[in-house]
Amino acid sequence: MNSGIYTITSPSGNKYVGSAVNFKARWRQHRHELRRGTHFNNGLQRASSKYGIENLSFKPILVCAVGDLLFFEQRAIDILKPQYNACRTAGSQLGRKHRPESNAKNAAAHRGRKQSMEQRLATSKRLLGNKNNLGRKSSLETRAKQSASLKGKRPPDCFEARATEMQKRQLAAEYTSGAGLVDLASKHGTDHRIMRRVLVEEGVVIRDAKFRPGQTWLPEVRAKQSTKGKHHRDGFKARLTDPLKNEIINDYLGGFGLLRLASKYRTSHKTLRPILVEACLTIRPSGRKTEN
Repeated sequence: MNSGIYTITSPSGNKYVGSAVNFKARWRQHRHELRRGTHFNNGLQRASSKYGIENLSFKPILVCAVGDLLFFEQRAIDILKPQYNACRTAGSQLGRKHRPESNAKNAAAHRGRKQSMEQRLATSKRLLGNKNNLGRKSSLETRAKQSASLKGKRPPDCFEARATEMQKRQLAAEYTSGAGLVDLASKHGTDHRIMRRVLVEEGVVIRDAKFRPGQTWLPEVRAKQSTKGKHHRDGFKARLTDPLKNEIINDYLGGFGLLRLASKYRTSHKTLRPILVEACLTIRPSGRKTEN
């Protein structure tokens, strides 16, 4: 087996940790890029220019299977903390920071850059053919397996997943002291149904929404409540005049039912009933007309 983890050490003692499928081939590639001055690692390139390639020490430190390379490379990076590794995550660019002048160069190179029509057509042609599983339908067996694997799991950004045990106990105490579900949900940026599940898991008995001792509404909720009933003042009762009453009474005597009248005048049959009773009319059962 010729695969594993290696280090490259300069005379200053600074190290670079990497992984290789073949140690000899990897060291040969490093030396080739260093000689040309095109090595991807700026630290190694500067060390090569300063001390010379022949003074850089290549040393295998662990032999392992190809499938375990990333795992052991990450362990080596965590333990040795190599100075030349710009990225602290094996096999990833995470943690790498570009210099301000490099960012400026990249931005200038891409600013105002537009693809030609030939490039666009080539890209469109390359993406045709449903290569990204677009429109693909999974079988019932596959869907059942996916459902079983996701059952009971919460997304990482869900309030249930990110709430700590201390937060849950605090929520339970607030709810027990009188806070409402909607208020707690708004306060913590979640839905009242999710908040209900959290409280139930904490063993809290959810009370009826009509009875909320010491309820303190949020300002936006109070603003909504203050607008309740405006449709009565601005609606049918506000425009109810004597001629309109007479028209309603005549329609009812002409055979209109309560529901039909309510539909015609865009109001509730409960609103029309007192008008007819006030006119000393007998309210007939639904579906029957007045006899002439």
